[in-house]
Amino acid sequence: MTRTNLRRHRWSRWGAGALGTTISIAMMAALVTAPAASSTPTTTRPAFRLMWGAYANAKPGQSIFDAVRSLEKQVGRKLAIANKYHPFSDHSYGFEQWQLDRGQLPMVSWRGTDDTPDPNRASKIAAGQFDSEIRAAANGLKALSGPVLVRFNWEMDQSPGERQYIGSPGEFIQAWRHIHDLFESRGAKNVKWVWAPRAGSFKKGEGQQFYPGDAFVDWIGGSAVPVNNFASFNDLFRTFYRWGAAKDKPLLIWAGIQEKPGNSAWKANWFDRARTVIVNTMPELRAFVYYHALAPKGGNFWADTTAQSLASFRRMGQNPHFRRMRGSGGSGGGGGGGGGTSSTPPPTSSSSTPPPTSTGTPPTSP
Repeated sequence: MTRTNLRRHRWSRWGAGALGTTISIAMMAALVTAPAASSTPTTTRPAFRLMWGAYANAKPGQSIFDAVRSLEKQVGRKLAIANKYHPFSDHSYGFEQWQLDRGQLPMVSWRGTDDTPDPNRASKIAAGQFDSEIRAAANGLKALSGPVLVRFNWEMDQSPGERQYIGSPGEFIQAWRHIHDLFESRGAKNVKWVWAPRAGSFKKGEGQQFYPGDAFVDWIGGSAVPVNNFASFNDLFRTFYRWGAAKDKPLLIWAGIQEKPGNSAWKANWFDRARTVIVNTMPELRAFVYYHALAPKGGNFWADTTAQSLASFRRMGQNPHFRRMRGSGGSGGGGGGGGGTSSTPPPTSSSSTPPPTSTGTPPTSP
């Protein structure tokens, strides 16, 4: 079996039986596409070379729905992926269903705790102390009409005492596998697991220690939202990419960048360089998700901090590498490659209105 066909076989877990909407078929096609560098012929045109998305933090007076539509208007296209943060006990998924209805792939960043950090949370999860909460999450996500990415307790490799640390590598792995198995037992086949430590931790050999194993991970992510650190895209993500590219998994980058004092063109140039690096040297990358937000602990990561920055970010999203391909099939925009942005949020009801914890305010760790 060729590497290309092996990749398709392993990613076939996104098969039609798990998809609830016609639009999602186009999303699936993007995920099973062979790497651009492969010489193996394919008869299936991908919907995307790479999915381009964001976490759109709500600005004053906005709902999370408004935030997504406002950013889409600024960049002139739909987002292929849109993220929402969920505390551990928040199982309201109206926003995610809204995304599916308008042809987007939702990503749930599901924290391992609620408001209070707990360095022993992983061992408690593995021991079954939170099984009722986990089952509730599985049931809620299973009820969605299409696929959803779940990024559980991202940046788990933080140091003890930091917000995302919930246990040692061994404890985290046992907790992840326990959650994964409970979701499997509930039949939540539409859930795809995104394991996402800090990208920089791969340089130290730390992030890898938290890997739960190939059978328990669908996507491999790398996160970098540096505060007062003005490293290049390549410096932030290259080591992560090399490690992840050796796996037969789709890769996802999560990034947020500040303006560099005294250099008004730096952030715009960073976006331009990131686009070039991705297009030319990262054939295994399947998603780029930007942290469009004002971080609670400080740091302005909005994509539109300057007109230059927004123009460069828009150029990235308009690049053919990040857009739906002509003649790729599907309908209604196929997950955000183009088309209008006029879809309305669901009517106000208990099943669709974001809860107070979901107004778009990012957590302390993006």
